[in-house]
Amino acid sequence: VPIGTNLLLALLYFFNTADLANDMKINWQINGQSTAATTLTPDILELQVLPQIAPGTELIINAEARHRRDEIESAAARKILIVR
Repeated sequence: VPIGTNLLLALLYFFNTADLANDMKINWQINGQSTAATTLTPDILELQVLPQIAPGTELIINAEARHRRDEIESAAARKILIVR
């Protein structure tokens, strides 16, 4: 992942919803620390990689999505990004 602003998108193709903002709750974590999406929709995380982060540093991104009205509908993903 390059230094600067990076947008990460959680593709919620498993869920049957037309109103993502109201029907879904998405929890994002970076290296185990909870963070909130700073964009207008909760499925996009704006990741700021600062210049002081050393190249080769691993950033572990976790995303968990849950349907607000049907808790059985949930999915999670984990990705490891390497700073360039």
